[in-house]
Amino acid sequence: MVTNPNIVPSLTVTPSSGNGVFSVNFSATNNEVTPQTFGLWLEETLPNNRIKLIYNKTITVNPGQTFSGVKNKNYSTKPLGIYTYTLRVGTYPSTVWASDVKTYTKTVIELSKGNSDDELIPETAVLESNYPNPFNPSTTIRFGLSQDANVSLKIFNALGQEVATLVNELMRVIMMLCGTVMIIPATKLQVEFIFIG
Repeated sequence: MVTNPNIVPSLTVTPSSGNGVFSVNFSATNNEVTPQTFGLWLEETLPNNRIKLIYNKTITVNPGQTFSGVKNKNYSTKPLGIYTYTLRVGTYPSTVWASDVKTYTKTVIELSKGNSDDELIPETAVLESNYPNPFNPSTTIRFGLSQDANVSLKIFNALGQEVATLVNELMRVIMMLCGTVMIIPATKLQVEFIFIG
């Protein structure tokens, strides 16, 4: 066995529908001329910097061949922030020959697709009143778009001061978007949007 073999790890993080569900695809290619046995492990660093080992296996890969794997993750209900994935090859856990790092950022908006029937798309832009009263721990805001548009959705306090910007981006034609705003505590906002139909 070569002391520090030419094993190339590769990692991709691929969102699926933008709804907090994504795939972590990983692989390791043996660029040596002989079969190589080595450890391959995948770590996840959470927004609070806690590290979790989510995959660990000793594998043998023939020359010029690639070992591939996938871990599907669902963070639709997890905290906002940056999730970092580190793929390492070597001798677990003490010796690392090579590694690859990718991140997934859960931002303020998490979208999931609903039914795409044309009749569910409003004829004009729609913004409905929120329910219940926004002074409760959470409130739901529904809106719909009739065409692609730059959308800006902001929260103001009783004095008319802007408290938060929930959406400020180009959004595609949608049926009806339902957003729940949760105050956690009163100084922080967590927003999650889902399509409804």
